[in-house]
Amino acid sequence: MDKDGWIGMDHEKVLATIHLHAFLPILEEVAEKDEKGRRIAAEMSGALQFNAWFGPSAYLVFHGERVEVFPGRLRNPELCLSFTSCRQLNKAFQKKGIPAAIPWRGLSRKDLREGFEGLAERGEYYLTASKEHLGASLPLAAELLLYVGILSGKVVAEEDPVGRSLLEEIPDGVAEFRIGETGPFAHVRVEQGRLYAGKGPALEPDFRLAFGSPEVAHDFLNDRLDAMATLAGGQVRVEGFLPLVQGLLALMERAALYVE
Repeated sequence: MDKDGWIGMDHEKVLATIHLHAFLPILEEVAEKDEKGRRIAAEMSGALQFNAWFGPSAYLVFHGERVEVFPGRLRNPELCLSFTSCRQLNKAFQKKGIPAAIPWRGLSRKDLREGFEGLAERGEYYLTASKEHLGASLPLAAELLLYVGILSGKVVAEEDPVGRSLLEEIPDGVAEFRIGETGPFAHVRVEQGRLYAGKGPALEPDFRLAFGSPEVAHDFLNDRLDAMATLAGGQVRVEGFLPLVQGLLALMERAALYVE
């Protein structure tokens, strides 16, 4: 165990879960809102399953121009890609390809595999490109960064030993995150030691955090802004029960260590 509380195989499992349960869900927005993503998704149909042995699983369902992502296993997917370990899955995702997968089903569905890789590359672009390179696509990049941050924080709270300790200190409540005046939104609910996270606005939140613009959100979520300075300058507005969001931001910071 290192000084941060990481244990080798646990680290691989947490990262694999981030890939499947935090990165894959943003491909729903990529297929809907990105021009190249829409073109890719329009040519696809069927279900693609990802499994890591002794680790997480998730699947994508392609409905032409719409993509849905779900955790867990689907009984009869058109293509099922299994990995012999979480480490192998992580290597595949980090290389933006799936070279180490064992195709248990759907050997003939090369189209699903290639289509997924195209969508994943678009998702990776939005998460890593600079503001200057993104240009008019910056609002979508900020939205995807928010979703990945929230969902990764949930993974860390469930799977990471330090994250579980952080969750124990977070009071029950509902937090809402917003970019700009009209959204997009994300929300988190903590209840009796469990954390639930999702896209969209919250019902009756105990705390609201609003980024003044996509540019502010992009910088903040990439850790390029000092939190206290942005609060003092009004770039980020907060309202409600502060200890709740302090704990949630700590989880997001913990999750960021896995993907650096």
